[in-house]
This record gives sequence, C-alpha cells and structure tokens, in this order.
Amino acid sequence: RYTLDGTDPRFDSPLATGPVSLADTVTVKARAFRAGQAVSGVSAATFAKVTPRPADHPPTTASGLQYEYYEGDWQKLPDLEALVPLKTGHLLGFAFSPRRQSDFFAFRYRAFLSIPRTGVYKLYTRSDDGSRLYIGDRLVVDNDGLHGLTEVSGEIALQAGLHALCVTFFERTGNEALEVWYAGPGI
Repeated sequence: RYTLDGTDPRFDSPLATGPVSLADTVTVKARAFRAGQAVSGVSAATFAKVTPRPADHPPTTASGLQYEYYEGDWQKLPDLEALVPLKTGHLLGFAFSPRRQSDFFAFRYRAFLSIPRTGVYKLYTRSDDGSRLYIGDRLVVDNDGLHGLTEVSGEIALQAGLHALCVTFFERTGNEALEVWYAGPGI
C-alpha cells in the first residue's frame, strides 16, 4: 500500500499492483500489509520533477574531441582556467597520446554529446587519478582527487540534441586511466 500525500500508508491506502505514475515532485511512502495488519515499517522516497536541460547550438565549425594539455604537480584537479595549455588539438577519443611525460599532467577534453531522446541520462567517469565531467556548466560527475581506478556516476535530464561536454583529468604518479561513458533511454 502506498501514499503520495505525505501520510503513512494504512490498510485502506491504494494498493500498488504495478508501476505508479508520478506527475510532480512527491514523496512516496509504502508499507506491506498482510491480513489487514502492517507487517513492515514505512519506506519513503522523494522523486523530484525536473526540466530537461535544453540542447546547445554549437558553432558549425565544432567537430570531434578537442583537448588541452597541461603539466604540473597537483593533489586534485587544478583550476585550468588559470593555466595556459602546453598543447591543444583534436583526438578521436579520450587519449593521453599528446602528453610529454608519464606523470604530473592534466587534460581538458571538450566535445558535443549527441542525445537521441529526451530523458534522464547517467554519465560515468572511471579514472586514476581525478576526473570531472560537465554538461554545459553543470558538474555531473565529481571523481576528483588522488586515487586508484575509481568509477563515479551522476544523472542529468537532457533534451534531445547536442550538449556541450567537458571532461577534466589529472595524473600525479603511478598508473593513469580515463574512461567516459553514458546510459539513457534506449542506450
């Protein structure tokens, strides 16, 4: 049995027999009953209605994955806006091939992500050391800091179309890795 009005479910509350459609932000409360008696505690979850981020309108000259390469000794991602890149260019993927050394470097990658259908998308980075993923100016995945290979994800509602994607990454010492992927409606 469940409620959508903030009250605890009772035996005469609606019975969940399948998916429950929600149109607005709401707290759903649920409780199990057997023979008219409550046999569980109340579980609650709040679901927020969100407006999908509108698609961007990239310049017609935008194509591929652009990168900026930096060198330095950091414990976390540096403020790349305050630094001058040592190299810039285009890559086919999130690669480290333009680097000049095996440790103490950072990259900023920029591209446009093509979203086929409006919906909620889950984006991931798996990195060693730190990484962050932005859609537009919104931080969606924060996987920063010194660490071994670690996966972190975040969700964002997106309208169909192209969305500005920015991924930042830094490597201090040891192994380095960066993987970026996403999942969403039909993907």
